[in-house]
Amino acid sequence: MKLNRQAIDLRRAQQCISIAMLARRAGISASSINNGYKKGVTAVVAGKIARALEVDPEEIILKEE
Repeated sequence: MKLNRQAIDLRRAQQCISIAMLARRAGISASSINNGYKKGVTAVVAGKIARALEVDPEEIILKEE
């Protein structure tokens, strides 16, 4: 599943955190987040990012049409 860059960037802006800070909070690498925009991530990684941003995972997963 691919990550929704706009949703993640909006939450990062609200919390004033960088990609590196988000990665530390989520316990993953910054490259995992960046790869998630293009290639996608596993459900576990998406869950870790969502938890670090304090949102529901549905808010950061790109909806495919």
